[in-house]
Amino acid sequence: MESANARLPLSLSLTVGEPMLYCGKYNGWVETALKYLPYDIFEKVQGKVAITILKSDACRLAQKIRNHNEIIVLSPWIFSFIPPGSSETDKEWKYLIFCLLHEVAHIIFKHSPPDEILAQENSDQEKEADRYAQDWFNEYASEHADRGMTGLTIQEIREQRENYQNKLESILSCG
Repeated sequence: MESANARLPLSLSLTVGEPMLYCGKYNGWVETALKYLPYDIFEKVQGKVAITILKSDACRLAQKIRNHNEIIVLSPWIFSFIPPGSSETDKEWKYLIFCLLHEVAHIIFKHSPPDEILAQENSDQEKEADRYAQDWFNEYASEHADRGMTGLTIQEIREQRENYQNKLESILSCG
């Protein structure tokens, strides 16, 4: 995997020009996560991917969102599990960023939907998306260590994934 790729400027606003973010008050959070992508990867998805969040019990995807080649839908729960006052150096923030990078990796590598492939193929795709998301995250963290950024280990990813799944299961089972 190539490293030392150019990054998006920290001051870049992704809500200007060709819209791709439809996350309301969470647009800034998603912008922060997208800045972890190498610039060449971001260029491949810019204007082609819509990122939105479920804001209610159910929703329809408006035409302006459906006009994109790909759509990433973020769960509102992933934002609600981030404690107030957190920053991108905190584990909850890091996991949000990882999740978004993971979904971008699926798009970049044109992964097939899980229901269209065998379980082993899906597992391989998930591992590949995890690997690239982690690499992009860790490259960015290394470049910004002076801001207190640290890398993300597979163990941290597994712990956060399990933690989120347990929280979500608890909410969905009304317990």
